[in-house]
This record gives sequence, structure tokens and C-alpha cells, in this order.
Amino acid sequence: MSLSLGFICQELKRACKEAKKINKRIRGLVNLTHLVADEVWIKVKSTLKKWSYGFLLASPKSLFIYSLDHLTHRDELNMGLKVMEYIEKGLNPAIFTSDLLKTYRVISGYFKRCLHQLCTNHGIKALHKVIKDFPEEARQDKTFYDYMKDLRDRFIALFELDDIVEIEQNIKQMRKILYLWQGERKEWAKPFVDFIDRNGKNLFWYKRCPEKGIENTNNGAEIINSLLKPHYKIMKHLENENSTQDYFETFLLRNNLRVFQRGKRKGYSPLQLEGIQTKTTDWTDLIWGEKSDEFLKQIEVSALKRGLNNQQNKAKAMQNNYAFAKN
Repeated sequence: MSLSLGFICQELKRACKEAKKINKRIRGLVNLTHLVADEVWIKVKSTLKKWSYGFLLASPKSLFIYSLDHLTHRDELNMGLKVMEYIEKGLNPAIFTSDLLKTYRVISGYFKRCLHQLCTNHGIKALHKVIKDFPEEARQDKTFYDYMKDLRDRFIALFELDDIVEIEQNIKQMRKILYLWQGERKEWAKPFVDFIDRNGKNLFWYKRCPEKGIENTNNGAEIINSLLKPHYKIMKHLENENSTQDYFETFLLRNNLRVFQRGKRKGYSPLQLEGIQTKTTDWTDLIWGEKSDEFLKQIEVSALKRGLNNQQNKAKAMQNNYAFAKN
């Protein structure tokens, strides 16, 4: 039986639409409080001369992708609309506005409490880049250059400390030292000052709230981005940015349902690791077959059971606390 190109295109569009519907329902059932973020830069056929921009949000625990959004450009209008959308979802809009340097906007975020934890790995890289980008005259000034390298090493050493008060005191002292430079040395030191002013607080949220178990790197999102990279060759041949978002939706569904074959997550899918149990792990059954309605019922029942179990556990903990206090 021969299939026309038109029929194939129609089926692909239908599959993407189905994937988008399922992803939206799953997002409403999964209770995520901790996400990590990464940027995705791609090119499509209609805009091969410039990069398009995507934004990835994922759970570091399970590698469950919460969203993989495509933005044509990183301009004020597109970013403003996306900020409004993320505020409605209860996420921290600062993920779009804060940056370490122009080339290091990769972020780890604890959104439910609106804490904005920057990735410490990228923070260290950015600080090294600040020193590397000093003008030649600054490098020739041995006293200045050696002292700034020493300050860089002192700042990086702060990540080894546990006492947040000590960390903040050290940062305050560094600021005072940097503001003492005069003349051209003050101008040379400005990128270092800007780095500390912008990022001195948001690099250490995980130290301020250790009880929250905040991720201080975005490694989880980087892993997913590495899984997405082999698909870039395909996406180069997509006609436009709308096709890119459709492709993202199918990738997202596949990732969230696939069972890990090795590692600490072996035998479970990201969806299962987030507490939603389902017998279906083959994403193609959902978009090409007629199992999507059955699947959605399964995950809704599982989410309901998980919620009841959580309530029971909380009630039991309260009873135990009451009994302990009474004794």
C-alpha cells in the first residue's frame, strides 16, 4: 500500500497535536517543586543564518522534562510574554532576566519558593572568563593582575564553606577591596565588581537553605540537552519555528515515558520516578494507537492515590508528634 506525502504530513501533525495534549495533562498531575534550566540553541531551514532559542526545564531527581519551549528570538516581546506565562504557572520569572555573563545564562532554580539558584559550575567558569578578558594593559600591571587572580581564587574557595554568615562577610570584604581601586585600575576591576553584585547572592542559595536540598548545578538539564543534540540534524530541515515546537513536544513525551536502562534510575521512567505509575512506557502507542485516553485515566488515578497517601502520611506524622509531645 502506497502512502501519499500529504497523508504522512497530516499524520505527523496529528501525532504532534496528540503529544502536546498528553504533555499538558501530565504537567498538571506531576507535583514538581525543584527544577533546573538550560538553554537550547537550534537552527531551522527558514532561519539557517541565525540561531533560534529554546528553554528547557527539568527535574534533577528524575530527569522529567517539565517544559521544552521554543522562542523564535530572545527579544523583549518574546521574553515578556514567556515571563507572564511562567508567573501564571507559579515559576520564578527571574530565570529569564538574570545572567552570570552574556555567554553563561544557565540556571538552576528552586521555583516554588522563588529562590533563584545560579549554577555554581557556570559561575566558576564565568569568573575565570572575567579574569581572562582583562585588557592587555591590566595584564601588564602585575600588582593588579596578581591581586585580582587571588580574589578570584578566594571567591571560588567560598563554595567549600558551609557557614553562610562567613561567606557573606567574605563577599562584603571583597567588595570593599574592589572599590578601593582608583583610576584605570577601577575601570579594569569593574567586570569583577559587576559579577559579585549580580551573582554574589544567587550563587549561594543552596548554602542559605540546606534543608531544601537545592541543586547548585543544572547538570540534570545538561544531560537532557545532550540527549537532544543528536536531533539537531533533523531539526535543521524543519521548515519553520512552529515545526520545532511540535518536534519538542514529541521528544518531551518520549523522554518522560522511556524507562532508564542503566544508572541509579534503572527500571523506571521519569514519570514513574515522580510518583505517577503507569503500565504504558511506549510513547508511540499513545500517539499512533488508541491508548491515550486509557493512559490519561491511569495517570489520573495514580496521581489521586499519591495525593491520598501523602495526606495519610502527614496525618500519621502529626499523630506521632502529638503522642511524643504528650509523653
